[in-house]
Amino acid sequence: MKQARYIIFSLLFMVFCGLHPAVAWAAEGGAALNEASMLNVLAALEIMNGDESGSLNLSSGVTRAEFTKMVLAASSGKDAVEMQGSFSPYNDVTRSHWAAGYIKTARDMGLISGYLDGTFRPDAGVKLAEAVTVVLKNLGYTEADFAGSYPTGQMSLYHSLKLDDGLSLSDPEVELTRRDCAYLIYNMLNAKTKSGQVLAQTLGYNLDAGGRIDYLSLLNDKISGPFVVSDSSWQSSLGFEPTTVYRNDAASSTAGVQVNDVIYYSSGMRTVWAYNKQRTGTYENALPDRTSPESVVISGVTYKVGSSEAAYALSVLGGHSLGESLTVLLGRDDSVVAVLGAGSGNATMATTSELVGVVSAVGTKNYSDSSANDYRTDYVQVLATDGQSYEISTNKGYNVGALVRVRTSGGTSTISGLGSSARGNLSGTVDAEANRIGNRQMAANVEILDVYQTKANPIKVAAVKLHRSRLAGMRLEASDVLYWEQDEDGYISKLILNNVSGDLFTYGILQKADEEGSSGSYECVINGQVQKIGGGNVSYNVNRGAAAILQIGESVVSMSNLSSVNLQSIDGANSVTDSAGVKWLLADGVQVYESRDGSYYQTSLNLLNSSNYTLRAYYDKSMSKGGRIRIIVATAK
Repeated sequence: MKQARYIIFSLLFMVFCGLHPAVAWAAEGGAALNEASMLNVLAALEIMNGDESGSLNLSSGVTRAEFTKMVLAASSGKDAVEMQGSFSPYNDVTRSHWAAGYIKTARDMGLISGYLDGTFRPDAGVKLAEAVTVVLKNLGYTEADFAGSYPTGQMSLYHSLKLDDGLSLSDPEVELTRRDCAYLIYNMLNAKTKSGQVLAQTLGYNLDAGGRIDYLSLLNDKISGPFVVSDSSWQSSLGFEPTTVYRNDAASSTAGVQVNDVIYYSSGMRTVWAYNKQRTGTYENALPDRTSPESVVISGVTYKVGSSEAAYALSVLGGHSLGESLTVLLGRDDSVVAVLGAGSGNATMATTSELVGVVSAVGTKNYSDSSANDYRTDYVQVLATDGQSYEISTNKGYNVGALVRVRTSGGTSTISGLGSSARGNLSGTVDAEANRIGNRQMAANVEILDVYQTKANPIKVAAVKLHRSRLAGMRLEASDVLYWEQDEDGYISKLILNNVSGDLFTYGILQKADEEGSSGSYECVINGQVQKIGGGNVSYNVNRGAAAILQIGESVVSMSNLSSVNLQSIDGANSVTDSAGVKWLLADGVQVYESRDGSYYQTSLNLLNSSNYTLRAYYDKSMSKGGRIRIIVATAK
């Protein structure tokens, strides 16, 4: 059985490791999601960028010179533009013209041509037939492929290649807006060239499962960074004025970026992502060795080394020794980007931090001091609300399951217990936007930890980090909240919950549940694979069918059957409606099976319909308590 995870990152909603692409122009004309995604791609490729305020001015016209530049950015000549020289490509495009380099390159590639009088008319509005002709040539078509007189053949290919997707234009003489050009160029990128390969792929970009340009992969390639903010002049090194700033996955501003933040940015999107993730602890080891460290162990936690600067600092040449207390700065993927500490030469080092969480393990181990002398002391492992696991040496005794605060200052960590919040009980219904619990506002970057704790000794603990959107519509009772605290603005900033989501559990279908007295034998289909789980001298009092299973370490600590409803319809990728007309949300990773001859075969939602199948859905608890549909079983009628 798949091991239950102590910490599960919830930021798969966006794209990647907390990266939320900004759509500064999404409000223009009520732009739809697909359009916003398209514009993000064009911005990342620097084909179409906003002005200083971030506006794309989508209703504005486009000149022939501007369109030439756009197409070149989506062509094999994107890196070959000659920006300066003694050339004047056309009578009305002198060498001092801003677009002279683009126009000459496009002409040399055979993408554009001038008029019979030797002019190009760079400032004239680009017409649909003109733009389509350039696009088709960029896809490898030649005049021989255009049947009939101009522009009959070009317009025919425009429609047959679906270059008109999202456009309602058919008049060859209509002048294009920036929105029209965006659709046309995006469609061109996703169209097949004359030789049969998707243009984006020929340019070195990856495609997604649908055969279109993969935005996440694209952004990974185009994003710049990391670099560490050293002072208030950090913006000057970007080369642009950011219009959108995120800090720790929440909307922020340039003023919100602090010294020692780790920065990533996209100049095309005019967006900055800042992270303030510092870890302080004992430098225990470097792997594979300190000559060329690829990962580092800080207080029992292993981190990848994510920059050459960090690798140098942690090497034998960097001035840091094993046993020293270090503060490291982590990047977007939680790799070490920079090292702060004694000998770092960083006078602005920020080494004071606090975290709260739950003790998941205690023990005793050997450590090395700064002189490489071994000593033995107690430690606690803390699962924190930031989604990380920390190991802290301490001479105070804490039990597994205790709620604690860890304060690190000057390289020294101290631990103190948490009682219930001094601000009283917290309860109420979370609003649909997940902004409030009852009448209390949640911070945009609120840290939420959902904790499961066994009741019998030895106590075992698991936890999952949640995004606040996971709580939308949920009713929280006082008993559901183990701890909460507010920030300086009075917003809920940290929240520790008592197993409200069920997201720690693994879900599957028990094909075998043989129990006799206090012993049992179990076999379960999980994500299409048959696995033996639990068993021995433990009985869970379960029946065959859909079940929730929680494993911590090597032990199964909980197993129970799920409740079920008959389905009336599948509404899409996120919800279903039961036979009583009640809408249910689907869990991330919902498992879908077809039942045939007593066996279960994994399938997908889009292959099912209520006309051909009887659909039964299994859930862990009611929607108001955070429940989700975890498994759907289809049986042919």
